[in-house]
Amino acid sequence: MSFLFPFQENIHEYTRKEIDSIQENKTTSLGRTGKYEEIIFLNMELIKASKQLGYEKGIAWGYWNIGKSLNFLGKNDESLRYLKLAEKMKYTSNTTELKARILGEYGRIYLMLEGKEKAIEYFDRGIRLLENVKDENKELLALLYRNKAVVVDKTSGLSLQHKATRISPSTFGYSVLTFYHLAYGSKDSAAYYLEKASDLLHENQTSMYDKSVFLLNSGRLSKANGDHEGALDYYRKAIAISRKIKRVKEIKRGYRLMSEAYHLLNKGEKAHKYLLKYSRLSDSINRKKKKTLNVMIVEFLEEQEKEHQAFKRRSEWITGGIVVLGIVVFFAIIKYHRKNRKKGLRKLVERDTIIRQKEMEKKELEQKLNRAFEEVVTLAKENDPGFLTRFQEVYPEVCAKLLEINPRLRNTELTFCAMIWLNFSAKEIARYTFVQPKTIQVKKYRLRKKLGILADEYIYIWIRGL
Repeated sequence: MSFLFPFQENIHEYTRKEIDSIQENKTTSLGRTGKYEEIIFLNMELIKASKQLGYEKGIAWGYWNIGKSLNFLGKNDESLRYLKLAEKMKYTSNTTELKARILGEYGRIYLMLEGKEKAIEYFDRGIRLLENVKDENKELLALLYRNKAVVVDKTSGLSLQHKATRISPSTFGYSVLTFYHLAYGSKDSAAYYLEKASDLLHENQTSMYDKSVFLLNSGRLSKANGDHEGALDYYRKAIAISRKIKRVKEIKRGYRLMSEAYHLLNKGEKAHKYLLKYSRLSDSINRKKKKTLNVMIVEFLEEQEKEHQAFKRRSEWITGGIVVLGIVVFFAIIKYHRKNRKKGLRKLVERDTIIRQKEMEKKELEQKLNRAFEEVVTLAKENDPGFLTRFQEVYPEVCAKLLEINPRLRNTELTFCAMIWLNFSAKEIARYTFVQPKTIQVKKYRLRKKLGILADEYIYIWIRGL
């Protein structure tokens, strides 16, 4: 398994200072060069080390780094799970920067899913958090304004892009302003901002992604000036960088621009070639690498789930202990009253009898419920057609409340909800219903829409709360 985990051979006991340094410097360096898989593997190791040290900061930032990297790789569902893990940490609730970064990433995910209103909501929440601490988080505040600019109309978007660049000038910011001014037909303004982007490109450490954006917009300006061959040269360089950092969206954009340039040069065959590449790219996936990454992600999530279950069991033991202590105290009080209040002895005996009777009735009821629960679980595991009918008999309120929310739910969807209510994991549901895990994720997404479950709500908790 070590070939899947490049850092496994070098695992050692980290100090808190080392964890901070790696997460702040090494992760940033890997991100600039687009090595997102390495960021994921590295932070998995750092989270384990942080847990051994009881270091919440290292755990929270580790979850965040993994969530952001998964989002860059187009794995939105997995990204959301890690971002939520980061969000639930006590450290995060006291850290404005991390909270704002998580909100911004939620916004980017909704933007990719074309949920514009939800994306704006998250961007605005992040902006509000940072507005009172601009000097400490200038780059992050500027990033949130730029992200929001993509969602709003073109005029508002240009205003937000200017605002972001005033807060934190960057190669990326000036490159984007080049694009906006070209869209408005202002070539002089576009050239001015591209020159400013070029100055910063040589002055600062610029990420490979920012360089690719600069090159694409250099090509756009060349095209606007009639230099289509020059534009093609810029596009090729941008595409080469995007390939290296696995930014598929930018590669697709580059192919489309190349097709347009060849078309303007009357080179129809090449224009068609790149148009075809553009059309097919969304379906072309490097399956081998994605499969390897999926294995690691699933294993790590299963480990987190085991820890969650262990915590749940400890909580149950504590709760049980409190109940037992309460019973012991209760009977101690009865004994005390028996000794000191002989006149009330008969009443206490009667009360004790009633309590015992209720306990017996409670045990009988629990036994019946346990037998019914085991029967329902067995039917689910066997994918028995009678599972839903039996579930409704034992837990009639669950399906009733679901149908009250959406009367159009199909039996297959009610069955899926029932298995979630019974606490089957996504992996178990896939196995027992003979479908792929990806199908389960799609079902969850559709079910959320039909039931109006908010994105920041855990579907298992929501359904169990019915």
